[in-house]
Amino acid sequence: DFARSTLYAKFNDWLAILIGLPRIQSARYDEGFSHRNKQDDTQTSYRDLLKHLPKGTLESAFQTIEKKLKEVRDYVQIWLQYQSLWDMEPSTVYARLGDDLNKWQRLLHEIKRSRTTFDNTDTKKDFGPIVIRYGQVQANVNNKYDYWHKDILHNFGIRMGEAMKVFHSKISTMRIELESQSIETATTAEAVSFILKLQDIKKNLTKWEGDMDVFKAGQDLLTRQRFQFPSDWLEYDMVEGEWNAFNELINRKTTEINNEIPALQKKVLDEGKIIE
Repeated sequence: DFARSTLYAKFNDWLAILIGLPRIQSARYDEGFSHRNKQDDTQTSYRDLLKHLPKGTLESAFQTIEKKLKEVRDYVQIWLQYQSLWDMEPSTVYARLGDDLNKWQRLLHEIKRSRTTFDNTDTKKDFGPIVIRYGQVQANVNNKYDYWHKDILHNFGIRMGEAMKVFHSKISTMRIELESQSIETATTAEAVSFILKLQDIKKNLTKWEGDMDVFKAGQDLLTRQRFQFPSDWLEYDMVEGEWNAFNELINRKTTEINNEIPALQKKVLDEGKIIE
């Protein structure tokens, strides 16, 4: 409101100066001109200029002022949005993110990207006669961004580390169990159970492959953003090594089953005849 009133006041002042300019009077050099004292303002200045302006001229000027004011409002609104950095509660943010590591990574990328927009030496923005000085606000926003980034990075690191340990333990346990089983020495019931178990495992391979991608991207992100890894951190390379060994075992066991299917089918038929 102050900016609007000031712009309109200035516009009126400039307009008054323009239409108040004195007209060139040839009669002023003619001392014998008898009517010079009877001239009104419209004859000695440009006071009557406004009514001769093309239609819409003043409206256009007012629209230009309003357009500039809208640019200012939109820019100020951008800064006001950062008030949410102070209004947010960590518990609410973390509850919404949950255990979805992809969401955590996207948020950290967004914080980093948004933070770089303030890494400059500019402290003001000019909109013609209106100047927005944001140096102090920029410093406060930067500090708040740094606080949130550090806190979210720390919490993401904890969740990532725990998820990798759980995944590694699960894959390792399944690998050990599968290694101890063989379709060649099992009974028919055990062989069928083993085949079904392997099929169930293979159904999850695509999801687990996605988890591995998340772990790799997550550790890379933590490294780039200078996360302080704890001493008991399980490196991605170890998880990857266990994952590769698990996949190799799955492939080997699948080959064994395919090779034993004919013998297993015959065995099932023989047992069926015995039962009959």
